[in-house]
Amino acid sequence: MSNNELRWSIAIHGGAGAISTADTVFLKEAEEGLEKALSKGSQVLSSGGSALEAVEAAVSALEDDPSFNAGQGSVLTLNGRHELEASIMYSDGLTPVASCGACCLITRIRNPIKLARLIMEKTPHVMLAGPEAEHLADKHGLQSVDSPTFFTTARRRAEWEREIANRADETKTVRMTKVSEGGGSPLLAAQHQGLQDSETVGAVAIDSAGRLAAATSTGGRTCKLDGRIGDSPIIGSGTYASSEVAVSGTGWGEQFMKHVAAYDVAARMKYKSAAGAVTLQQAVHEVVNGVLGPGDGGIIAVDREYNISSQFNTEGMFRGEADHLEKFQVSIFKR
Repeated sequence: MSNNELRWSIAIHGGAGAISTADTVFLKEAEEGLEKALSKGSQVLSSGGSALEAVEAAVSALEDDPSFNAGQGSVLTLNGRHELEASIMYSDGLTPVASCGACCLITRIRNPIKLARLIMEKTPHVMLAGPEAEHLADKHGLQSVDSPTFFTTARRRAEWEREIANRADETKTVRMTKVSEGGGSPLLAAQHQGLQDSETVGAVAIDSAGRLAAATSTGGRTCKLDGRIGDSPIIGSGTYASSEVAVSGTGWGEQFMKHVAAYDVAARMKYKSAAGAVTLQQAVHEVVNGVLGPGDGGIIAVDREYNISSQFNTEGMFRGEADHLEKFQVSIFKR
């Protein structure tokens, strides 16, 4: 099969949440970042590369873009530190068992998604955390950086300072308590409001051989408690891939974990099809709009038929889609 005949599809996201239309400079920079990452992944697939290589390339590009909350643009924890996390999952499209790797509490590795793949391919484990994960990265030559100077952007520092000030405001405490009625802590409710630091990144792809892969990376939530781990490195919650579908999510991580959202998409396609075919669009729609709550986030997915779905229940989601039929588009708000 020539490169001109290769079938492939890829989708990426840069986060879903309350995205303001006012900051036109930032939106332009984010769109350019999406286009660059989508191009990186598309080039891998159009040249005959694997879905695994494509999602790693796309997510690495987004991690290197300070516009997004992953890698270089990661948010700060409550104590002003960076704790990054990522996961990757790969299916050969034939066997039911997929390979996966994940890392969390990463403080100095430039591209956590590369470390997640390293864990998948070089260890018998699925997830490693903190210094031991970083030691593995060092052993295999992954780039290490100085966390305070490399990861801390002026934008993220300002967001952190603003959130710290908000939490010191007694009126904010009252508002948080009202939002958290019905369960959950005021701190968690405060982190859900607005999902301003929404630029978690991810990619899903299927290559010409029918192999599927998904990857997700994030810096977490602004002012999260140090040591908090979200859905992005949790296989089945923020990332999932099978012989049928590849899924990456973005939004309020605790909700994605409670509902095992990424796996739920795959499960609906696998099990509900016994009573009649469930399309990719239907499965993603049911999870985004029926399982997750309004404002919780969004999901991107591809299936074995090279279909793409990108859906969200927030004001916007940074996203892009491309395929072998010359589709190439990036979007932020609802079309």
